[in-house]
Parts: sequence; C-alpha cells; structure tokens
Amino acid sequence: MRKPLLLICIFLSAALCSHAQQISIKGSFFIIPLGDAGTYLGNLGFEYQLPSSRHTLELNYSMSSWGGISADGPSPKRRWVTAAFQRYLGKKEIRKSAFISLFSEIGNRRIAPGFVHFDGDSILNSERAGEFATGVTLGRNFRLGKHWAIQSQIGPKIIFANYTTTYYHSISSTFTEQKHNEIKAGMRFQFSFCYQL
Repeated sequence: MRKPLLLICIFLSAALCSHAQQISIKGSFFIIPLGDAGTYLGNLGFEYQLPSSRHTLELNYSMSSWGGISADGPSPKRRWVTAAFQRYLGKKEIRKSAFISLFSEIGNRRIAPGFVHFDGDSILNSERAGEFATGVTLGRNFRLGKHWAIQSQIGPKIIFANYTTTYYHSISSTFTEQKHNEIKAGMRFQFSFCYQL
C-alpha cells in the first residue's frame, strides 16, 4: 500500500479521535499452517460512534497472504483499506447489538507463480491487480466485559479489478505485459477483537 494512503488514514484517525464520543480500536491476526508455506490474515482499524446516534464510521487496514499446498505453488498477497458506515439495529448497547454495514474497499493484489515448470517460451512471471470493491455486510458484536467485545461480519461485494500479467520469454530474455479489466462478485468476512476507549 502506498505511503500517502497510509498517511491519510493516520490523519483521519487522529482527527476523529480528537472529537471522539466513543472510539473502538479493532484488530485481529491469524496464522494458519498450510503445507510448507504459511498463511496469514490480519486487520487493524477503528470504529467511531457518531454523536447521539446508533451509527458508526469504520476505517480498517487489512492484509493477507495465502500459501499454496507447498512452497512451489502460487502465493497470492493482498493489501487493502476499508471504509464503512454502520447502522446498529434494535435498542441494546452497541457492544451487544447486530448491525448492517455499507462499505467500500481499495487495495492491490499480487500473485507469484512459485517455482513451477512451464513448457514453451512464455513463462508466467507475476500477476498484479488494483481493486475497488463495494458491498454490504451483516454483523454482530458480542460483549466480553467492560471494554472488550468480539465483532464478526459477512456479506457480498462487487469487485472492479485492473489486472497486469507479466510473462518472461526465455528465448529472447525479455518481459511482456498483458492488461485486462474484470468485474466479479466476492465476499467480505471480518472477525475482530474490539477495545472501547
């Protein structure tokens, strides 16, 4: 993720914290052993409750790396920022309530082919994509004491992607690129531990 985008996220976080009614810091990190290659998935962000309402704004930075069955297989990596507007349902305390979330994501994806053998002159070198997605999730908070809670949410999204695929040509020792756009459906799933300040 480019540094200017991270700086914008930090600035927005500081601005909201200075006018905070209620701020929740949220995040998670998981490592899954998968063959010879590791797999991890993590996110870190905050949720800001708008004054005198059951609406919140959320900003998250997420990253993932999925290892193949072995270190020789493809290894996709993804980094993205999510902004969301959430409405809590019912009249229970927010840390014990269900909610609906409208969100947008922007990020990038990179897939390395691994150490596999390709026949012929053109050898896949890498695949990169810039992505924008928007969608809706349903979720729920589960209170774990005075300040802590667990939050889970899941829902569909539509993804607009711009792919760049790079090939290495072994005979001429040159690289070429092919670009294409793609629109596809996807799912957003997020599990976080939340701490209310």
